Amino acid sequence: MGLLSLSLSTLICCLLARTAHGYIPAVPSNATEGSTLDVHDNSQATLTWAPNGVYSTVVSYQQAGNASRGISQGALIKVKEEDMWITDSTSTPWIALINCDKNATNATMDNDIFAMVRDRGAVAALLYSNTSDGCLLNLEYHNSDGFDHIFDIFTSKKVATSMLIQAQFTNVNEQYRTYDPKLLNDSAALIQTAIVNGTNTSPYLVATLRADNTTVPEVTSGGTSQTPNAAMASHNGRQSLAMVILSVAVSLVFNFS
Repeated sequence: MGLLSLSLSTLICCLLARTAHGYIPAVPSNATEGSTLDVHDNSQATLTWAPNGVYSTVVSYQQAGNASRGISQGALIKVKEEDMWITDSTSTPWIALINCDKNATNATMDNDIFAMVRDRGAVAALLYSNTSDGCLLNLEYHNSDGFDHIFDIFTSKKVATSMLIQAQFTNVNEQYRTYDPKLLNDSAALIQTAIVNGTNTSPYLVATLRADNTTVPEVTSGGTSQTPNAAMASHNGRQSLAMVILSVAVSLVFNFS
């Protein structure tokens, strides 16, 4: 009877974990002069993939995390609330790519999506919309003392940009597009190398999110760099002319294909 009770309790906990979804405290919005989705915000998102892929675009810096230096780096992972039943965390830095167009039907206000991904090891979030230019954080989340600014939050600024960011996932295998702590742990060394020196040989998309006017630390001759905080590392972030041309070419291919 004791074993049966334990099994039932475990089953109930698993079902609750699967059905209690996190609230997304952001809404889709179009960029307008003077809004917090400011057209003059030239923050940058740069994605790399093996062997030599790169895509860079302008994003908006919505919220600075506590003690942030304006740079977030890690594997880019597409996050859906229903996937957050996996509760195991990882020490490998990753960035949550979150769609703000709608909340899950059974989302709970008691647990927001940012806290959920942070608890699983995420170091930042990149929001996007498929219906509007980007996403705006709810004022009660952005300004309230009841919510910690746990990490940097960026958002795309154009629907076309959102589509291009999502399109880059075709450059990696499907199992490396969504959250799996074991796969992230297995790729930790390769992801760290991509962060430190900009050469991505990992199976993941690796993203660098940089706030406007933020200086990216230089890589030292020993191959190490100064980390923005305990959960992130940084690389020199400088693109050669060839990489910039490649980025433009990638954009043209997706626009005309």
